[in-house]
Order: sequence, then structure tokens, then C-alpha cells
Amino acid sequence: SFMSNPIVVVLNILALLASLFHAQTFFSMMPQVVPIKIKGKKLDKTIIVLAQWAAVAAISLVVLVLV
Repeated sequence: SFMSNPIVVVLNILALLASLFHAQTFFSMMPQVVPIKIKGKKLDKTIIVLAQWAAVAAISLVVLVLV
């Protein structure tokens, strides 16, 4: 009953959007702060960011299956 309250639903959606925005900004900054080198060459920033989003998707899927 509490979770179906429209105010609670809106607050949860806003919290989700804020969390995704924070993740996007963090993931886009990470390759600049901690450049990853493999065999002396820097890994492309796009690959790092996509790998982070893939990890988020995989963890979310595991949580969805378990809960």
C-alpha cells in the first residue's frame, strides 16, 4: 500500500534517474582519472565505459533473478 502511493513511486523514479545520472558521469570520468594500460597501450575510453555499463547490467540481472 505504501509503495503504491503515487508520491512514493515518483520519488523512487527520481532517485533512479539521479543514480543513473551519477553513474553516467562517474563512468565517463573514470578513464581520465585511472587510465588503464594493457601491454603499454592505453585502453580506449569507450571500451572502459561500455565495460562498466556491461557490469552494471550483469549485476542488475543477477539481482533481478535472485530477488
